[in-house]
Amino acid sequence: MVMAGNDDANDRNTQELFDLVIEETTRSILEAVDGEALSAKELADRCDVSGPTMYRRVNAMREFDLLRTSTEIDPDGNHYTVYESNVDRVQIELDPGDEGVIVDVSYRNRTDQFIHLWEGLREQ
Repeated sequence: MVMAGNDDANDRNTQELFDLVIEETTRSILEAVDGEALSAKELADRCDVSGPTMYRRVNAMREFDLLRTSTEIDPDGNHYTVYESNVDRVQIELDPGDEGVIVDVSYRNRTDQFIHLWEGLREQ
Protein backbone atom coordinates (compact mmCIF):
# COMPACT_ATOMS: atom_id res chain seq x y z
CA MET A 1 0.00 0.00 0.00
CA VAL A 2 1.39 3.37 -0.96
CA MET A 3 -0.15 6.36 0.70
CA ALA A 4 0.43 9.60 -1.14
CA GLY A 5 -1.58 12.11 -3.04
CA ASN A 6 -2.77 15.63 -3.37
CA ASP A 7 -6.09 15.60 -1.51
CA ASP A 8 -6.20 16.74 2.10
CA ALA A 9 -7.61 13.47 3.53
CA ASN A 10 -4.92 11.38 1.88
CA ASP A 11 -2.19 13.79 2.98
CA ARG A 12 -3.56 13.68 6.54
CA ASN A 13 -3.58 9.84 6.49
CA THR A 14 -0.05 9.77 5.13
CA GLN A 15 1.09 12.17 7.86
CA GLU A 16 -0.65 10.13 10.58
CA LEU A 17 0.92 6.90 9.32
CA PHE A 18 4.33 8.57 9.06
CA ASP A 19 4.03 9.95 12.60
CA LEU A 20 2.99 6.52 13.85
CA VAL A 21 5.79 4.48 12.25
CA ILE A 22 8.58 6.86 13.28
CA GLU A 23 7.64 6.52 16.96
CA GLU A 24 10.03 4.32 18.93
CA THR A 25 7.15 2.58 20.72
CA THR A 26 5.56 1.58 17.41
CA ARG A 27 8.81 0.10 16.19
CA SER A 28 9.29 -1.69 19.52
CA ILE A 29 5.80 -3.19 19.25
CA LEU A 30 6.39 -4.40 15.70
CA GLU A 31 9.68 -5.95 16.77
CA ALA A 32 8.10 -7.63 19.81
CA VAL A 33 5.23 -9.19 17.86
CA ASP A 34 7.37 -10.33 14.96
CA GLY A 35 6.72 -14.06 15.15
CA GLU A 36 5.04 -13.98 18.55
CA ALA A 37 1.51 -12.93 19.51
CA LEU A 38 1.44 -10.84 22.70
CA SER A 39 -1.22 -9.23 24.86
CA ALA A 40 -1.30 -5.47 25.47
CA LYS A 41 -0.05 -6.06 29.01
CA GLU A 42 2.90 -8.13 27.76
CA LEU A 43 3.66 -5.45 25.17
CA ALA A 44 3.44 -2.67 27.76
CA ASP A 45 5.91 -4.57 29.97
CA ARG A 46 8.34 -5.25 27.11
CA CYS A 47 8.14 -1.74 25.71
CA ASP A 48 8.22 -0.09 29.14
CA VAL A 49 5.07 2.02 28.65
CA SER A 50 1.82 2.30 30.61
CA GLY A 51 -1.20 0.17 29.79
CA PRO A 52 -3.31 3.10 28.52
CA THR A 53 -0.45 4.27 26.30
CA MET A 54 -0.12 0.76 24.87
CA TYR A 55 -3.85 0.49 24.16
CA ARG A 56 -3.83 3.84 22.36
CA ARG A 57 -0.82 2.79 20.30
CA VAL A 58 -2.14 -0.66 19.30
CA ASN A 59 -5.51 0.87 18.38
CA ALA A 60 -3.76 3.41 16.15
CA MET A 61 -1.66 0.64 14.62
CA ARG A 62 -4.77 -1.44 13.95
CA GLU A 63 -6.35 1.51 12.11
CA PHE A 64 -3.55 1.20 9.55
CA ASP A 65 -3.60 -2.64 9.60
CA LEU A 66 -0.11 -2.80 11.09
CA LEU A 67 -1.34 -5.34 13.65
CA ARG A 68 -3.69 -8.30 13.54
CA THR A 69 -5.61 -9.50 16.56
CA SER A 70 -6.80 -12.84 17.79
CA THR A 71 -8.32 -14.12 21.02
CA GLU A 72 -6.46 -16.37 23.44
CA ILE A 73 -8.19 -18.39 26.14
CA ASP A 74 -6.27 -19.19 29.31
CA PRO A 75 -6.77 -22.39 31.36
CA ASP A 76 -9.16 -20.53 33.72
CA GLY A 77 -11.49 -19.79 30.81
CA ASN A 78 -10.70 -16.07 30.66
CA HIS A 79 -10.03 -14.65 27.23
CA TYR A 80 -7.88 -11.77 26.08
CA THR A 81 -6.73 -10.18 22.85
CA VAL A 82 -3.26 -10.78 21.48
CA TYR A 83 -1.55 -8.81 18.76
CA GLU A 84 0.72 -9.95 15.97
CA SER A 85 2.51 -8.14 13.20
CA ASN A 86 0.76 -7.69 9.89
CA VAL A 87 3.78 -5.93 8.40
CA ASP A 88 6.51 -7.34 6.24
CA ARG A 89 8.22 -4.01 5.53
CA VAL A 90 7.71 -0.25 5.90
CA GLN A 91 9.52 2.10 3.55
CA ILE A 92 9.42 5.89 3.80
CA GLU A 93 10.34 8.08 0.88
CA LEU A 94 10.81 11.82 1.18
CA ASP A 95 10.71 13.86 -2.02
CA PRO A 96 12.30 17.22 -1.23
CA GLY A 97 11.38 18.67 -4.65
CA ASP A 98 7.71 17.91 -4.19
CA GLU A 99 7.81 18.21 -0.38
CA GLY A 100 5.88 14.95 -0.34
CA VAL A 101 6.07 11.93 1.90
CA ILE A 102 5.32 8.44 0.67
CA VAL A 103 4.83 5.67 3.20
CA ASP A 104 4.87 2.22 1.60
CA VAL A 105 3.69 -0.64 3.82
CA SER A 106 4.10 -4.21 2.60
CA TYR A 107 1.63 -6.38 4.45
CA ARG A 108 2.09 -10.05 5.24
CA ASN A 109 -0.38 -12.50 3.93
CA ARG A 110 -1.42 -15.52 6.01
CA THR A 111 1.00 -17.84 4.18
CA ASP A 112 3.90 -15.48 4.81
CA GLN A 113 2.94 -15.25 8.49
CA PHE A 114 2.88 -19.04 8.82
CA ILE A 115 6.27 -19.38 7.14
CA HIS A 116 7.72 -16.63 9.37
CA LEU A 117 6.30 -18.31 12.47
CA TRP A 118 7.62 -21.72 11.41
CA GLU A 119 11.10 -20.35 10.73
CA GLY A 120 11.07 -18.69 14.16
CA LEU A 121 10.14 -21.98 15.81
CA ARG A 122 12.88 -23.85 13.93
CA GLU A 123 15.49 -21.36 15.17
CA GLN A 124 14.55 -22.08 18.79
